[in-house]
Amino acid sequence: MKDQCWCCDDYGLYQPKDYSILSPRQEENRIEKALQKKVKKQSSASKRGKSNRRNGRVAERELVKWLEKHGLEANLVPMSGALKSANIIKALANDEMVEKMRGDIKLTINGETYTVESKRNVNSDSWYKKAEKGVIRINTLAYLMREDLFMATVNGVDLPISEVIEDKGFKKIHDYFEQDDSDIVVISRPYCHRLFFIKEKVYERIHRIKD
Repeated sequence: MKDQCWCCDDYGLYQPKDYSILSPRQEENRIEKALQKKVKKQSSASKRGKSNRRNGRVAERELVKWLEKHGLEANLVPMSGALKSANIIKALANDEMVEKMRGDIKLTINGETYTVESKRNVNSDSWYKKAEKGVIRINTLAYLMREDLFMATVNGVDLPISEVIEDKGFKKIHDYFEQDDSDIVVISRPYCHRLFFIKEKVYERIHRIKD
């Protein structure tokens, strides 16, 4: 009977009629395999997380360089990712300090400073397809445009609104805006131009200052 084997070493000759009944050694092996699989899975997830964070930092630096190249003042928020992950920003009592640490980049347009959230997202085909039409107004959420149209808007070009669409399929953009109550969300992906999502009130403010 199980647990009463006396004629073999460590259940080496264990042969039950019902193979669903495992010997203690088989049970230990199963647990060990499950643990190894779990460790391997966690290790893979950790590698992906590190890669995503590294790519995100690269995207932020490239965005700052691009903005500066086009004559805008842009500055990286130091250690923004580390502070967010540790929930340090929320713990700060100083409102002025919280404001300085929000977002990934601080962008100044016509003397006004805005908080920018930079995101790499390769699953953004639908957003890119919509942006092909020009300046898109997402009702009650934001204005969507390519990077060239963003710079034209900042430089005073009065671009027509190509289309007004409902706020559907933009849950991720909501999350990006809400993460640090950002004013602008910039989406980047390899070998593509950037997409700019600008909150409605920010877009109107840029136009008002421009005018």
